[in-house]
Amino acid sequence: MGVLSSLKSLLNDQGFTPSASTFPEIDAVGINRELSLQKIARERGSKNLPPKDQKNPDSVELGILARMSFLRNQGLEFYENMLSAYQARINRADSISQTIRAAALQARGNFRASATNSRAEMEYSLMGVVDALEYLTTFRREHKLNRPYLEERRKSIYTLIIVVIVMLFVEVVINAFFFAETSPQGILGGAFFALIFALANVTVSGFAGWFIRFKNHRNLLLKTFGVLMIFAFLAVAVTLNIGIGLYRDALEATGDATAASAVWFQNIQQGNILLQSIKSVILALMGLMISLITVVKTYASFDPYPGYDSVARRVENALSDYAAHLYETISELEEQRDDFTQEFEASSRAADLFLSEAADALHGQATLRNKLIGFFDELTGKTNLLIQQYRDANIESRTDNQVPDAFKDPPNLKTPLPEKLKTDNLESKADVQRREIRKIASETIDDISRVYEAYVSYFPSVEQLRQGWRAGDLPSWEKVVSKFETGDPTENKIGPNEK
Repeated sequence: MGVLSSLKSLLNDQGFTPSASTFPEIDAVGINRELSLQKIARERGSKNLPPKDQKNPDSVELGILARMSFLRNQGLEFYENMLSAYQARINRADSISQTIRAAALQARGNFRASATNSRAEMEYSLMGVVDALEYLTTFRREHKLNRPYLEERRKSIYTLIIVVIVMLFVEVVINAFFFAETSPQGILGGAFFALIFALANVTVSGFAGWFIRFKNHRNLLLKTFGVLMIFAFLAVAVTLNIGIGLYRDALEATGDATAASAVWFQNIQQGNILLQSIKSVILALMGLMISLITVVKTYASFDPYPGYDSVARRVENALSDYAAHLYETISELEEQRDDFTQEFEASSRAADLFLSEAADALHGQATLRNKLIGFFDELTGKTNLLIQQYRDANIESRTDNQVPDAFKDPPNLKTPLPEKLKTDNLESKADVQRREIRKIASETIDDISRVYEAYVSYFPSVEQLRQGWRAGDLPSWEKVVSKFETGDPTENKIGPNEK
């Protein structure tokens, strides 16, 4: 349920249905005919009724008064129903500004609470970035790194994967081609040997390329390890590829894989490492070249300083999470701000229209009283007419030529009038309320927008964080909000004479 649901319910104006009908119609001719006044008057007159000395109205006149009283009561009921409907609208009009004020206070409180909750979540995310940045700074200081992280190398890891796959494929093809001539199983057997040797060659080169980076480390032990890895790689690469060439020579000489393995081990034990076939030399050189390409590409795909990439990735991940979280919270607050704005603008317009109609209702209330007076005047006149018609017909029919004493007094139909309503300055009062409501709605919308702007300006952007933003740069939330503060729109600033 929205914060202005109570106002909408108030403006709903349920139960007020302006009636198209008016006061009851007074049909004197129809009543005369309905009561058979002329016939009864002649019958009673011929009998000299009522008697000459009767001073109270006879039963016929009382019947006329009762019939007209019924119409009078209908008119009063209609008046009271309309009066209640008008008064209900007027009473609600007096409550609108109070309801708007309460809704404004609630809306501001709800929005500020949302901003505060979002701020707490964002500060936690921001501290993650701060911690990562501080750790990066500490890492650079401890390892004397005056350069930024080589992010483009991390991006080239995908290229490294492609290169490794290509090198593996190329070496498999080359080995398969050279081993197919000597393998008893032909191309299939050559491919099997080729895959095993290629995997060994590329894997060793890849790991060597990653570990060689330790030659750049400040720690002497790790630096020595990195330098030794260079020589170890060269030794292993040369040994491995010469060994592959020697195995091809043995396979070519024996034509059998088992026998070739025995010859291969024997040659290595005897130190006979000279390659016998030019194809085996080419195979070894091609393998060595692929090893060098793999190790160089692996080395170039990571930051040359070990550990720098993991620290930098931690910063990048923290910044990415922070940016996504900041965008999400700002979007949520923006949506809430727009919802509050639309709701207040719509309710302000509805309240303005309602107050205008309420002022019309007050005038309608006064007009209704004038119509009631006119109705009573007509009712009195037609009551007198009906009674006079009865009396005239009765007198004409009497044989004693006497006028009863009861006919000398006028009819006694009571038509009490309600008090006259005071409707002075009704329009000016409605105008004051309208201005007050517009002011409250406008200032509430402005205040919500300012809190939103304060929130957006409170947190640093990713660019600011990258440019050396420090945790101490985060301002006080209260100061930021107070900078955008303009006052309390719920404060009643209408003078006593305007209320």
